[in-house]
Amino acid sequence: VRAPEGMNAGDLIRIMNQRYGVIVAGGQDDLKGKIFRIGHVGYYDYFDLLVSISALEMALAELGYPFENGAGMAAAQGAYMEASGL
Repeated sequence: VRAPEGMNAGDLIRIMNQRYGVIVAGGQDDLKGKIFRIGHVGYYDYFDLLVSISALEMALAELGYPFENGAGMAAAQGAYMEASGL
């Protein structure tokens, strides 16, 4: 996932890990500080992704990034329901 323009992905990673217990990995080489990776170790299911998206939204808010709170969660839920035929 690409971090917002002007935001260091390392800050998002640190907050998601330390404050919310969500482990994500940073980018490597020329992508370091620009991206982060969700689900980089082991098995992840739908609900793990919801937790990750929620933590991401809270970290973005903490860093002052303007967005509609809950938009990511709503989009993920909608995509899951559509894919599941619900």
